[in-house]
Amino acid sequence: METTWNTRMLLLLTGFFAISLVSCEDDGTESLSADEARAELQAAGDEIMTHMGLMMATPPMESLSFFMMLMDMDFDFDMREAAARSVESPHELTMPGIGRLPALGRGLAAQKGQPDETIFYGVFRYNFNTGEFDQINQTEVDYLEFQFPASESAYDTRLINGILRIDNLLLAEVVIDDGFGVDTDVVPVRADVRLDVDNQTLMSLSYQLSLNPEGLPTAGSMTLDMPPYVMEMNFSGSGRNFNTTLDFRADGTPLMVSDLDIRYTAGLDDVERVSGYFQLSPLRFSGNILPLAQEECHYTDLDCMNNNMDIELLQAAKNKRIGKVEYRLYEDPHWGEAYPELAIVYADGSYDFFFEAFHLDEGFLK
Repeated sequence: METTWNTRMLLLLTGFFAISLVSCEDDGTESLSADEARAELQAAGDEIMTHMGLMMATPPMESLSFFMMLMDMDFDFDMREAAARSVESPHELTMPGIGRLPALGRGLAAQKGQPDETIFYGVFRYNFNTGEFDQINQTEVDYLEFQFPASESAYDTRLINGILRIDNLLLAEVVIDDGFGVDTDVVPVRADVRLDVDNQTLMSLSYQLSLNPEGLPTAGSMTLDMPPYVMEMNFSGSGRNFNTTLDFRADGTPLMVSDLDIRYTAGLDDVERVSGYFQLSPLRFSGNILPLAQEECHYTDLDCMNNNMDIELLQAAKNKRIGKVEYRLYEDPHWGEAYPELAIVYADGSYDFFFEAFHLDEGFLK
């Protein structure tokens, strides 16, 4: 079980933090000493958290966070557990709290990966007395809308000044079989979202996704306009080979960029290879991984797992190599067991486990 978890954790990191076809041979990039690398990681974490803090403090993000609180969506989760589940089903793009929305739990598609044409729409308004969203539309509508107080001050004065509207919403039911059991989930495959506060549009997002019968994406795109932030994501390909790109900027400055090549298995039911890069400025992960080959490795065979991946971590702004990503044996003091965990290995061979370096057991980069 630990082999599966770690492979999935690594695939998540390749999908969200990582990877390009980069040779391990000398390419002129200077390798930092272990002490220098650890200092760069700390500085990079501070920089990333600054960017995240600025984004979360923008009016649209504050309003969305308040809306999520009103919806009673719990985001205080274990990062490592969430990472494992996300990688278990890389197509699983379910909106958090989707099961709590009064309109989105009905009329699931009978055939996996196929859109549901019978979604129940409606206009829902926050009820200050009950703390729930009441449906208020008297006539049939073809969109989903939530009206709510967009801030604590609006809540205190019982002011409804926020509108989150979703047009062209389409869902698909996906059947998930991970070898241990079968589960189903609801995946949004199309949506146009707009957030208005005090009669001003603060955020707009357009999203569409095509899935094969196994629930894996075959095409998709998403654009976000939330001044000063803009984002564009694309997914395309054919046969077994696909590519996904991400470009997220603030006032023109890139914060998150990636270019990943994904190769599916012959049956188009799993991911055979991921290669490319992902940069969460100023950190850049690059390399490649063969997740299915790693699944065949015995969980104590670190050489087998490490031979099926080639990932480097760089300080991109300075073009400095922080280290390589490899498996190392972790001795769990709580359970008294030893199992492989991802680690950042520095130039002198010393290393820090990922969950320690990035505080994944506390919440990313806390």
